Amino acid sequence: MTAQMQDTFIYKDEEWELVGINGQNFFSPEEHDLKPYGCCSACWGGYLCTFKIAYNKFVLDKLDINHATEKDGTIEMAEGPLLNGVKPEVMDMEHSLFNNHYKNLNYNLNFTGGILIAKNFIDDLYVHMGYPPPWKYKEVVELIIDNGNLQENRDVSKRMKEIRNKLKNSPLQPGIDASKIEIKTWIEESFKLDYNLDDEHY
Repeated sequence: MTAQMQDTFIYKDEEWELVGINGQNFFSPEEHDLKPYGCCSACWGGYLCTFKIAYNKFVLDKLDINHATEKDGTIEMAEGPLLNGVKPEVMDMEHSLFNNHYKNLNYNLNFTGGILIAKNFIDDLYVHMGYPPPWKYKEVVELIIDNGNLQENRDVSKRMKEIRNKLKNSPLQPGIDASKIEIKTWIEESFKLDYNLDDEHY
């Protein structure tokens, strides 16, 4: 297990990292006949997305993915299908982490819920496992979306700072005396992106 590459979110012409999801109908490659294959320890999901808000619409702008097919028990990398009418650029995986690159998708997502985006990660809080939680960033914004339409944006950086202060004396990862169950639980939690701002860990 290792730290994971993160989806990107373009917001107000700036690049943020997507650090939390709480809602329904988020983008899923499988729903578009894509079969992601995780062939890199830093991206077990097999794909990375770039999202953005365009004219108050929540859209998928770019998708980098390892699309694979299975035949007679053998996994083979393949060209992906059209996505929102866009044909992927196919690359040799010797020169790219992903074999299919979709650009300028402008694909509207019918998501309802909240999304946390963040920037200015605090390097002293780095742990080489999973996804970093939102409270490890200096700037965090919550986007409230209804059926793909941006309804509200809230700066929750102050809330993240409060959580950091509460956790400042807590270990960032299990110690050498941690049980197997504690380590397993910590790893599982590290790979989750769901959040609850009322939870002290988020």
